[in-house]
Amino acid sequence: MSVNKNVHDVEVALGLAHGELLDEGIELEKFTPEWFKNKGAEFADIDLEAKTLYKEFQVKFGIDALEKLNGEDLLKALFLGGNTDNLCHELEYVKMNTELFGSIKGGNAYKYPLFFDKETSTWMSGTGQKPAGLSLEKAIIKGTKVRDGLVQGLKIIEESKPINVVEDYLMLYTKLYAKIPELIDSMWVLKYFHMMEKEVIPVFYNKYWQEKVLYVIKLIPSDSTFGRLGQISEFVKKCEISNVVFAQVFYKYCKELDSQEDDREDSNFDNSIGRIRGGENIILYGVPGAGKSWTIQNEYCSDETCMERLVFHPDYTYSDFVGQIMPKVTNEGTVNYEFTPGPFAKLVKKAYTNPDKMFYLVIEEVNRGNAPAIFGDVFQLLDRQGQFIKDQTTGHNIENPNYGASEYEITNADVARVVYGNENHKVSIPSNMSILCTMNTSDQNVFTLDTAFQRRWSMRLIQNKFPEDGSEKAFADTFILDTSVTWEKFFTVINDLILNKNIRMTSAEDKRLGTHFVSQEDLVIDTYEGEDKELSKKSNRQNRRFAEKVLKYLWDDAFKFNKDEIFDISKVNSLEKVIEVFVKAKGNTRFEGIFKQNIVDALIPKLE
Repeated sequence: MSVNKNVHDVEVALGLAHGELLDEGIELEKFTPEWFKNKGAEFADIDLEAKTLYKEFQVKFGIDALEKLNGEDLLKALFLGGNTDNLCHELEYVKMNTELFGSIKGGNAYKYPLFFDKETSTWMSGTGQKPAGLSLEKAIIKGTKVRDGLVQGLKIIEESKPINVVEDYLMLYTKLYAKIPELIDSMWVLKYFHMMEKEVIPVFYNKYWQEKVLYVIKLIPSDSTFGRLGQISEFVKKCEISNVVFAQVFYKYCKELDSQEDDREDSNFDNSIGRIRGGENIILYGVPGAGKSWTIQNEYCSDETCMERLVFHPDYTYSDFVGQIMPKVTNEGTVNYEFTPGPFAKLVKKAYTNPDKMFYLVIEEVNRGNAPAIFGDVFQLLDRQGQFIKDQTTGHNIENPNYGASEYEITNADVARVVYGNENHKVSIPSNMSILCTMNTSDQNVFTLDTAFQRRWSMRLIQNKFPEDGSEKAFADTFILDTSVTWEKFFTVINDLILNKNIRMTSAEDKRLGTHFVSQEDLVIDTYEGEDKELSKKSNRQNRRFAEKVLKYLWDDAFKFNKDEIFDISKVNSLEKVIEVFVKAKGNTRFEGIFKQNIVDALIPKLE
């Protein structure tokens, strides 16, 4: 098969156009064994540094060291969570190790057979979607099996030498799979084998990087991992440089073929250990002004850096919420089309990359937009994992390390690229992200929230009364302008009237005044009586605020069809007259001039 046909077929397989590479200034003809050998001279000191690190690693985690381990010491020496001095931590998180010998970052702690969850003091196994807590005894049994598998794998590699061509690698995989099928396809195991057998396993552990290397060196990637490793290894031998130096040359001179790949690997980190749990979906509902937004601010989160706040409306779409492709002009004046994340994708990324904080997506007026359509496929993520899971050993319930995370995952390449740096990563809501929505019950029929949507939320009624702890007593006891009627007294009397007079109306309860229907500033009177025109205008505007907000609502909405139940129609027969009389009057006569006598008596009890 010709080289040109190889290149063409690989381009098709990877979805890359030859012309795009030329536009990037990359000439494939450069990447020959001689070219790599020449460039490798720049990294001569790397081999010396790597030699020392290899030796230290092999002393610490070689066959002799592993075979001496047993019991709980074995678990702590191999797996994440107990400390930072263990095999898995060394492979994934030690900076010098990852810079020289390749990264295996990505996914979560469940990619390892075991890890220790400090919050629950439990050894965990399974998957992120189906975690399993193990007793210490069961964990030791499983950990010992993993240790034995690693040792057995190293012995198989040694017995299979020489390993030089692709066929040798395919045969090696067959032997390894027969003995350690549950381990051999894991990237962390490949890296471990590289650290122990640096001449056998190249420094590229995932399919993406393997295919990228093979594309550059003009080879069609094998369908199997070990086939691709064999292809790369054969080429590296022709370069007469080490696997480490080859990787350094490749990272420096070839990685620009996809400049985003660095982020794709390095932005990922463990998704379980130390992550705050308990994320939930809550809809806070109640009458307008009951304090739904206030409750969010005072009971859930007041730190704007940990929030994304938005408002649903009839024109709000899935693209606004999750993200959309938008044109962007580059410095060279050309137009590129890039995915611009919406508030949902932005917050998922914040939560994923900051596991020690709880983040809140706050959606105001959730039913003023078509919520199921706006959420789209994100709808599937609203199912959350419960607080407890069953211990496979004892059958007892134990804390779920993913409590509050999505029960299911979705595929969305654009969001995955933003959040995880890897378009192939499944998308889910992390356990440290909550979604809080507000909904006015009086607006509940703007867009109906169907049952399937509502069942994925906890519903919290915000009661229409001031806190009993007296935290808002100053506001509740504020007098309305220069009257002797406090705001709490006023809305209590009016709300009782709304309920009693509209008892047959299903929406009567929703017509009530909320405790925060007005602000304290709306109630304060401006007593300026001087001749300055500007100050007089300002005073007039201030003293009309209550009337034009509250009295207008009572006239136009709450008592729209029975105004005579509250207003003295013989005195005020229009909204304009109501406001005029109220504003011009003084003291309690403001209410006496517009309301019926029974309302006035309820607001201003007569002295005996």
